[in-house]
Amino acid sequence: MLDPYAEAIDALSAGLGLDRPGAGRLLVIASDGCYRPDEAARAAERITALRRAGCAVLWLAFDPDPRPLPGTTLLGLTDPAQAATAIGKAATAALAATT
Repeated sequence: MLDPYAEAIDALSAGLGLDRPGAGRLLVIASDGCYRPDEAARAAERITALRRAGCAVLWLAFDPDPRPLPGTTLLGLTDPAQAATAIGKAATAALAATT
């Protein structure tokens, strides 16, 4: 079954080593969180595994009623231009947490 959200997390994790402990890692998701329950469950499993491996997960939401997956740090933004600063701060925090 095609599951774009879990597959995207798997691809990023494999390509970037997000599940490899020992270095500061950050996965950023920009979404409203409108997933089917089965999609959400599979993506949440991936997020839980990444968090256990020490990867921070930032959820950027631009809608007023976001539905972030468990294990993410929600950041509500009103302007997409705010994303760069938010990601920079989250990346700094992720690096600090590994030292």
